[in-house]
Amino acid sequence: MKAAVDAFPKYVAALERLGNEYIGLKYYDAAQYIFSAALEVNPRGYRSWYGLAYAYYSLNKFNDASFAIDKSLEIFQG
Repeated sequence: MKAAVDAFPKYVAALERLGNEYIGLKYYDAAQYIFSAALEVNPRGYRSWYGLAYAYYSLNKFNDASFAIDKSLEIFQG
């Protein structure tokens, strides 16, 4: 996945997948960075907002996590 993101840094699906892989590996700082990059490309990506919320929560950034999860739900519910 890292190679795909390096080759196509604005490919949102690859960014989200890599972010999820980092979450699974408990690399929360890296996941935060990757999901933020995905949101720069697509600010309405509810999956990216959710992943960012998870990363923030895992890093004990609870206010940021709350904002991100609210944003994810707002977009998902339309």
